[in-house]
Amino acid sequence: MKKLILIPSILFISLIAIAFTTDNDTVYPEFISEDFAMTLDSEYIKTMENPTLEQTIENNFIALFDDITRVNAQYSKSNGYYYLVIGTKNNVETLQLLKVNKDDIDKSTYTYINFSNIDVDEDTEYCTSGSTNPFTCPVACDYYPSGCIGQICGVWTGLQCVDE
Repeated sequence: MKKLILIPSILFISLIAIAFTTDNDTVYPEFISEDFAMTLDSEYIKTMENPTLEQTIENNFIALFDDITRVNAQYSKSNGYYYLVIGTKNNVETLQLLKVNKDDIDKSTYTYINFSNIDVDEDTEYCTSGSTNPFTCPVACDYYPSGCIGQICGVWTGLQCVDE
């Protein structure tokens, strides 16, 4: 009799645990609004668990990150594929969106900006692109010093945005 009660109880508890478990348990920095967090959650594909990818991003975006804690692959109908990168810079939590190709996600790489001929340092500034959504940068990949939300799509040379 105890076995008859125990088995359904275990199944019920397991189902409840599965229902409340998601693949994307990202905790966003405090400065991310609830609406923006919901948008990011809806665009989630998977978490990229690749130390080489994280090191590549840290090296190429040294002005933005000292340490990366999480990289999520994301997809937006209006903006395409991107990495949502959470980390720290000068002990302050940061979140950046990096435009990528689907192939980058499939191969756990970052190749959207070809850094082989671009020197980056702590003063490097990046170009972003957004969408028609009013809380993001304009659609074109350009330098927006206002700090709008957008996907990093190039490096600002002081005259233009370059991606190689």
